[in-house]
Amino acid sequence: MIQAVNYISSSAENLYKFLFINGTILVILSMFYPLQQKNEIKIKTIEYNKNIEILNYEISNQKNTVQDFNLKSKRTLAYLDSISKNRTKKSFLIIERKKIEYNRELDSINSIQYQIKINNIKLNSEKEKILELQGQAKTYSNYSIFFLIIGVVFFIVGIRGWSKATNVLDKIKKEELKKIELDNRKTEE
Repeated sequence: MIQAVNYISSSAENLYKFLFINGTILVILSMFYPLQQKNEIKIKTIEYNKNIEILNYEISNQKNTVQDFNLKSKRTLAYLDSISKNRTKKSFLIIERKKIEYNRELDSINSIQYQIKINNIKLNSEKEKILELQGQAKTYSNYSIFFLIIGVVFFIVGIRGWSKATNVLDKIKKEELKKIELDNRKTEE
């Protein structure tokens, strides 16, 4: 009989230990994971804002470059118009050199605009990721409240049950010791 009660109390104690440990884990995870998500979102947002600033800087530089190119093109066209009236070998070479310079500068401007468009697409993708992570964080936050409540309940039930089961086991062990002592005294007499 005592062994059966001892076995049941030992099993109950293990159940309460299980509840206590899992409650503790749930409480810790329900606090840790949402904080980790928020920190990840914050870091991605900082990175996104930095990239936006860089892109805006590149766009303003590109605008200045295009304005300078337009002014230079107007001056070059005026110059070419003036020398095109006198068709000489030298003027033909100058015109060809100016065409090459113009095409090189135009290619450079087009290349920079292409990079700006690609960076803009990447930033839009990053923004969508951040918005998705924020939505997930909100969902995790709702779940974390649920897990926090369950964790606290498991923790309280586990700690109370564990202490009661431990007390019951201690009482059983004390009774067994008393019986053993009585048996020893009877055998000694």
